[in-house]
Amino acid sequence: MREFIISILSGFLVWWISEGKLDFAQLCAYSLILFCSIWIWFNRRRNKLAASQKFDFKFFAESDNLGLSSLYGMFGKSSAEDIGGTPNFIKKGATGYISAHDFFLPSSTFMNIFRCRSIRTSQKSGKLFLQLSYLPLDKEDNTLIVKRLPDNHSGQSMLEEDSKLALISFSPVPPRYHANNFDEGISYNNEVPLPWGKLERTVLQFEELGAVIRRDKKGAIYFFYVFAVRYPMISFFEKIDGESCLKYLFYENEESYKEKTAFIKDHDMIVDVAKLSDIKEFILNKTLPRVGRWPFSSAFWRKLHLRFTLSNTKIKEAEKCVIQNLLLGSYGLGDEPLPATSHLRDAQVR
Repeated sequence: MREFIISILSGFLVWWISEGKLDFAQLCAYSLILFCSIWIWFNRRRNKLAASQKFDFKFFAESDNLGLSSLYGMFGKSSAEDIGGTPNFIKKGATGYISAHDFFLPSSTFMNIFRCRSIRTSQKSGKLFLQLSYLPLDKEDNTLIVKRLPDNHSGQSMLEEDSKLALISFSPVPPRYHANNFDEGISYNNEVPLPWGKLERTVLQFEELGAVIRRDKKGAIYFFYVFAVRYPMISFFEKIDGESCLKYLFYENEESYKEKTAFIKDHDMIVDVAKLSDIKEFILNKTLPRVGRWPFSSAFWRKLHLRFTLSNTKIKEAEKCVIQNLLLGSYGLGDEPLPATSHLRDAQVR
């Protein structure tokens, strides 16, 4: 019905403007052009309105609260006004760093400042949002590239469907952390299902890498605690009984795997697996991975697909900051290779 009304309106406008001087073919051509223009304008306006009206469940504080001075001080800033669009980062262990575990202690002053509420996109300006971001890595330093679908992200237009690097982020609910020990594994499983099927007993390792803060174009500030999640015994390229191991790691069940809806809350689409070194090289130098000369190998076609994926992928500034500054070691985690007796928290999924 909408398309019919727009087409009638387009034809009438063209006829009225031309005062009947156009022949039938010209009238149809101009009507089509005008129809497309009006249709694009109408959809952009509709999507913008729909996004502004969506509710999002977020963990946030008013950005000008004086109790946040130590949080801003982590990044060498004195107030919210000093936070700009370029992401700032700090590594875990640096002077002034407040760990996620300390942040979520019941005695922490932050727990009296932050609250978990539903909020419209149009109301986010002037707020500071806390999120936990997780970068999954397999034993070969491969990670995921996902396509963020607009249905699940309140600030994203229906026309913005480019693939995004997989930092799995969400806003935690504070009552879960009113305890003496913050558990990054439980938080991770709010968005990523527990391994199941043939990989039910998969061991995960978590390492807190640091934090990133930035301001978006609409005046909201986003603060991320960043964790690496290692799958030390698995390659994301492995197949189990002829099916990708990703099925048992990032999809809730058989149905979600068939529908290609990964994760629990946002149901984004996994479009590729890539080596962290290839992504870093692409971010730093815009260099695409080399394909090789042997087209009969699976590696050749994987690299070819990755070249296509990266060339059509937008990597957000916060993700670039994490890859460039928080993932430096030869293992992709921290500054030094992981010791044999890892300091990471090992989580045996049962």
